[in-house]
Amino acid sequence: MKRLYVALIILGTVINVNCQRSAIQERLEKKEFPSIFQAWNPIDMKEVPLATPEQRLAAGAKHDILWEEPVSQLGYGVDLVLGTIWDNRYQGLADDFTPETKRNALANRRKLLEMNPDMILLMEIRWKDAPGSYLPEDSEWWLRDESGNRKIGWTGGPEPYYYLDYRNQSFGENVRKQAAVAVASGIYDGVMLDWWGSHGESDPLCIEFLKKIREAVGRDGIIIVNNDRISPLPVSAPFINGAFMEMKYDTHHTPEGWKKLADDLVWFEQNLRKPVLNCLNIQAGDMQEMMSGLAVSLIFSNGSYLFGRDDNSNPAPDHLHHWFSAYDIKLGRPSGNVVEEPDGLYTRKYDNGVVVYNPWGNGERTIRFSRNVKQSGTGKPATEFVLEDRNGYIFIYE
Repeated sequence: MKRLYVALIILGTVINVNCQRSAIQERLEKKEFPSIFQAWNPIDMKEVPLATPEQRLAAGAKHDILWEEPVSQLGYGVDLVLGTIWDNRYQGLADDFTPETKRNALANRRKLLEMNPDMILLMEIRWKDAPGSYLPEDSEWWLRDESGNRKIGWTGGPEPYYYLDYRNQSFGENVRKQAAVAVASGIYDGVMLDWWGSHGESDPLCIEFLKKIREAVGRDGIIIVNNDRISPLPVSAPFINGAFMEMKYDTHHTPEGWKKLADDLVWFEQNLRKPVLNCLNIQAGDMQEMMSGLAVSLIFSNGSYLFGRDDNSNPAPDHLHHWFSAYDIKLGRPSGNVVEEPDGLYTRKYDNGVVVYNPWGNGERTIRFSRNVKQSGTGKPATEFVLEDRNGYIFIYE
């Protein structure tokens, strides 16, 4: 009976996703830029209230991609946006979402898409580690040491995390089932897998596991993985739509690091399964790094961007973030591809303006336009601007 249930869920997923295919494609084709994403946790500013469900939906709808995961976020005391909860005391054993949270989440999805028709909504499925409360302590799905104790996993969570045994066939089937449930519910457009770059890419068993998840979410379901290894993922590429490029400060604090960041982003844009939905996340740094990252995202990809905190020494949830005025600029759609200028600048045209990136080490540069443009943040129209080294710029047509 259980096998039949899973088969029906997977069949339902394929039918559901195929029905949504044109809607997802339409959202992506109409999406305007800048495009910002939410990785689990919300905007953290007093100017953006989150006290009520309506306020959380309004804040969530500012983003074009959003993923959540109830186990960890609820453990932190963070209120969810969509709000699904698995229907088992041990959420790792769940077969579905609770009926009430499923109904509420479907209603919340409709409200989000009314506010922002471009949104793509994902559910993180746990596969590498999980809070200790995710499964019974004696479950065979925990990875254990030689003494039979659960192996400790991530140490930055709200409770102890332990490694899951993704090589266990029944656990792999359970992950596949939960991914299928998430998409078949009609709430989520796909799934997100954390910790993939440093664990999944190099393990053939993980790749087989990924193939099964692709089958579960259907041909057109979205799969985004955390590329915490920060390099291309050629083995995983045929099965995934996007990389969550979680760029910690030590990966982008040199000119070479910024060049690699851009090169890797281009690789993901060119080599992943369509539709491609890459998510570039710059962590820590100053406003120049925030604008540099935004410019890199806008010039070298058609993906989304986030400048947010991830500091495991801080007990606050990771990926809380501010909303910057540059995110509200109305650039429209890209009207051209990246151009490498003779003086080392990178530019890309949009319907309503031009994005410029001056790489670290390129020195101060002057850019000239044939018409008046307005630099974001300054407001005064001009045709000539001096650009600092290591910075990104958005110029809007007058």
